[in-house]
Amino acid sequence: MNNMILFSQEELLYLLRTLNLPDLPGMGDKPWGHIPQEQALLVMETVGRGLLARQVIQFSNFDMKVEEDIISLLKTCTGPRQMLVLSYHQGNETIAHNFFRGETFDIEHDLPNPWVHRFQQTKKSDMGLSLLQSLTESAPDGPNSAVFEVNQAELDEIRQDAAANPEKAALALQSKGLPADEAVRLARAFAAPTLKMLVMAFQQLNPEPQGTVFSLLADSETTWVISAGKPGDPMVQARQVGKQELGKVILAAFQPFQKA
Repeated sequence: MNNMILFSQEELLYLLRTLNLPDLPGMGDKPWGHIPQEQALLVMETVGRGLLARQVIQFSNFDMKVEEDIISLLKTCTGPRQMLVLSYHQGNETIAHNFFRGETFDIEHDLPNPWVHRFQQTKKSDMGLSLLQSLTESAPDGPNSAVFEVNQAELDEIRQDAAANPEKAALALQSKGLPADEAVRLARAFAAPTLKMLVMAFQQLNPEPQGTVFSLLADSETTWVISAGKPGDPMVQARQVGKQELGKVILAAFQPFQKA
């Protein structure tokens, strides 16, 4: 297999369904998109012909076989030893990059165009460290604040209110215990973010997922790290960070990948 291969969303769905594998992060809640369910079988038949022409699949004695390299790639992506999911907003678009570490190679998965999936295989990657550092390079510097703990659902509601009324959001943050000046800064970041990013770094997936999940949020003046607790914990921790502290947060999240 080439080091890079591209599949359309429909081709990827065809292969995952054929191999009885789960969907990948970034495929969306409605992976068939605009295609009505009653037309899915017709689409699958057409997609199958395309994959056959590309020799990704073969038929022998009425049995279908998928190229072994493709099976290995998709099984690494759906059952990795380690995984990093990075999603961020660029204009009105949400960009997703996934990094999967298997036993013998790593896979980077992204969508260079809508409904087109790109897979790049390497012997060993940095699991997205350089990409994340590049994306946060322009994040503003500032002081480090104390940790502010708040219920995730309540913070999400405040975040939504901030777009229309940052003053109201600042008051709501104060009512949850955040000092007034920090509440104003966080509300402003919620209202007009220049950077909005989710990082899910799993150093281990079996027998149970273990890792770090946090969001990065910045406007023109401040940068914030919002860290999720353990699975099932409704509380999150938010704090303002300067450039140096942000770098430490990122390196700490990637440290387990460097040891592997």
